[in-house]
Amino acid sequence: MPPCESCRGQQVANLGLTGQHTNGLHPNSRSLGFRPMSTLSATVCLNCGRTTFYADDLAKIREAAQRHPDWFTW
Repeated sequence: MPPCESCRGQQVANLGLTGQHTNGLHPNSRSLGFRPMSTLSATVCLNCGRTTFYADDLAKIREAAQRHPDWFTW
């Protein structure tokens, strides 16, 4: 894994977020009672704590953005 972009420290990955089925990415603050478009994974720098989130299902987000551009801030 490449070093942290902020401090060049060691990063760890394969961190998932835990919680209810509604945790994840939702378009434009839509109702959180629905399943998210994607879950998230994260990398964390062990030196400075910089945390980066990644969408696990980017294709689904791209499709939603094409079909419903009004759901998003561009």
